Amino acid sequence: MKFIRFGGLSSVKQKGYTNDESKIYDHTPPARRGIYAFTYPYVEPFLLGGISGKGEQVYIKNRKGERYYTKMDKFHNKIETNIDKDFPKSNSYNRYYINGEERVQKAEQNFMKYFTDKWIEQPDGTIMEYYMKPLPRHIFDYNGELWCHNFNNVKSEKILARHGDWIKVNVNDFEKSLNKERLRNRVESGNGDINATRKVNGYYSIDYFEVFIEKVK
Repeated sequence: MKFIRFGGLSSVKQKGYTNDESKIYDHTPPARRGIYAFTYPYVEPFLLGGISGKGEQVYIKNRKGERYYTKMDKFHNKIETNIDKDFPKSNSYNRYYINGEERVQKAEQNFMKYFTDKWIEQPDGTIMEYYMKPLPRHIFDYNGELWCHNFNNVKSEKILARHGDWIKVNVNDFEKSLNKERLRNRVESGNGDINATRKVNGYYSIDYFEVFIEKVK
């Protein structure tokens, strides 16, 4: 089965890992070491920058190696910026994400133009806005065990382990579960008729198509 990862494929230590159930959230890592990836081609850009410690993004820098920034006051009025003509153009977050096979080629071309921002409040009350972009992507095949979000259609005997909302299954069982979930979402995101959903894949959240793999190789 194909997966896509922004960043390296080597297993890394996960700072957010915990066994304290009160501190386990939807995207908290389910194991001490491993990598986050997405079920190809379903990539949710929000997760690339929305979760600290994942390492899928890097700062965008100018030719001098300085991070691009915009400095603002506490009311978000611009004070100064070092953005120049070399600053990359970007697709708006609200207008773009990968959500369907028929859009994959175009989406992949556009994805590397996508970036997010990071706001850091300064002691004097001003705000520094920095810009980040995805690390190089890796599309890879994997056929072992993985952690996925519980779609509520996986048979209990197929679940190898649990950690918060995460369940551990083998790839074959995950793929069957994923296909059922995609079908359900396509129906619910339209008017109930799978042939009349909005666009081929409808409009629905794909953040649950994220997976966690403890060791790729």
